[in-house]
Amino acid sequence: MNNRKWLKFLANDEGETEKFNPKLSLLTENVFDDLDLTHLSEGQLRLLMEGRKDNVLKKYGELIDGEAMETIINFDEQYNYKHLNWMAKQLIKDSTVDYMDDQNEHVDTLVSVISDFVRYKQGLKKKAIEQYESAEDILNAIKAEIIEPRIEKARKKRESNPVARRLFNAGEGSNIYEDERYFVVRPDSTEASCYFGSKTKWCISQAGNSYFSQYTNGEGKIFYFIKDDTKKGDDKGYKMAIEISQTSNEIYFNTIWDRFDDPTEVGSNEAYDLAHALNHEFGMPEETAEVIADEIHQHAHDNPPESPVAEFADRVDKGEWDGGFVTISAHYEDYDEYPYVMITAEVQIIYKIKNEKLIEMLGNDEIDISEAEEKLVEAFEGEGTMYEALDDAVDIGASKWWWPNGDNRDDPIAIDIDKEGSDGDWRIKISIGPFEDTDTGGSYSAGNLGEAESFCDYMKEEWGERNEMEIMEVLENNLIRYIPEIGMAQAEKWREARSQFTNGTHELIGGHMWYDVDDDEDDGSDLNLHMKFVHELNPDFVKWVFKAKEITNTQGNKVQIADVNIGSAAKSLSNVITRTGVGPIGF
Repeated sequence: MNNRKWLKFLANDEGETEKFNPKLSLLTENVFDDLDLTHLSEGQLRLLMEGRKDNVLKKYGELIDGEAMETIINFDEQYNYKHLNWMAKQLIKDSTVDYMDDQNEHVDTLVSVISDFVRYKQGLKKKAIEQYESAEDILNAIKAEIIEPRIEKARKKRESNPVARRLFNAGEGSNIYEDERYFVVRPDSTEASCYFGSKTKWCISQAGNSYFSQYTNGEGKIFYFIKDDTKKGDDKGYKMAIEISQTSNEIYFNTIWDRFDDPTEVGSNEAYDLAHALNHEFGMPEETAEVIADEIHQHAHDNPPESPVAEFADRVDKGEWDGGFVTISAHYEDYDEYPYVMITAEVQIIYKIKNEKLIEMLGNDEIDISEAEEKLVEAFEGEGTMYEALDDAVDIGASKWWWPNGDNRDDPIAIDIDKEGSDGDWRIKISIGPFEDTDTGGSYSAGNLGEAESFCDYMKEEWGERNEMEIMEVLENNLIRYIPEIGMAQAEKWREARSQFTNGTHELIGGHMWYDVDDDEDDGSDLNLHMKFVHELNPDFVKWVFKAKEITNTQGNKVQIADVNIGSAAKSLSNVITRTGVGPIGF
């Protein structure tokens, strides 16, 4: 062999230029034991490696399939072809008569074995590749000298650790799978996530974190941690976190996070896809990956994530915020990766008509019901007079912000005047909705359920039982005057009432009216009525009541006649009119 010439060339005794000399290509591996490679120049080392590779090509080139040879050359280049000769010998030894196909089947196994040998070499008793007869010898040595001691050490540590025992006993973690290599646990508390996720960069496993609670309680996710007892902390696949959610009542595998917090997307509800990712991305043996994926899937199915969104939707559907005039509805969707709920509110008020005149007119078909309903709808629309009257009485500020305007339904305000049954009372049915939070479009995920609850609270506060009486009083005082026919009748009553007060003894002082009634036979019979009249009429009938020549000042719906305001003090006005013999005006 040319070992002596190689040694002389590398020592550069002859001062030769560094260039490849085919005559020097053949050398035995023991020449490397006689050389201090750290003193070689980059060019010398490159030539030496070329010689190593050329040896293998000359010796085995015609015996090894070209593709298989190229694979082992490309792989072992990173190790300066140190294992190339051994790998070539294994391919020849393991070949059958149809060696080409057989070699291509074995080459991937050899590459994997050499990768493991390099990783574990420092812990092996025999550290030179030539000391092993076969790939099986290497794997057996790794198992006996590295893997099994690590597994035993890790298992003893888990079994003897009081923290792990306490977490399991307290139900904060579940050991769902364990074999001679892998340990799988589901953490159900922040402490368990930090303990079992130690030596990782997962945000859910850092001391004092709030992420675990946010993801589990806030977003309805669960996690399973896998530990490979055969690996050290810096190895890929040392620890893996499986992130899981639930969609359409099915377990959904989102992502696998390695210990460095780098993600591998799974995006499937099939255990097979999880197993495939564990096998291809993390080197988990295929059969083991399938078993672990099935175990995780079954455990997650039996112990599904608690979705706060679904829980909130259930609270809404059970009527937690219903009452008075409001009903809250929830539409839960979980077909996407992240579930969400649509929250809307409907307001419905049934007003039983008490005005005898209106009841009589309805019974005699004197009311154009369609026109009456249309006028009432206008009154309840945004900035309409009923809309403002309700806000003045009960403060519907939040509802005004969310007031339906036809964007999410063609008829957001519906008015129906009908009779409840053949012998029932006439009623006005008022339906307003759907109300929804304009900032979110009515859609809420786990991250903004607080806003959903606020929406429900406001709607209940403004339209619920607490305000029922006040809302009905507003309707009692204002509602029917928007019906054209009854508005005309009320206007006539006002004209009659006004004529009574213009024929008696009265005096205008500022904005007040003093009205005196004297009994000539009794000096003590003076009756003094001190009134200020304020009443808002339907603007369509203001000019009809007070003819233009009598109007001295008009401000919006307020009409002043010689400083006497006509306005909304309906009860007081009715009392005064009764005293004058006119009779109460129907409201």
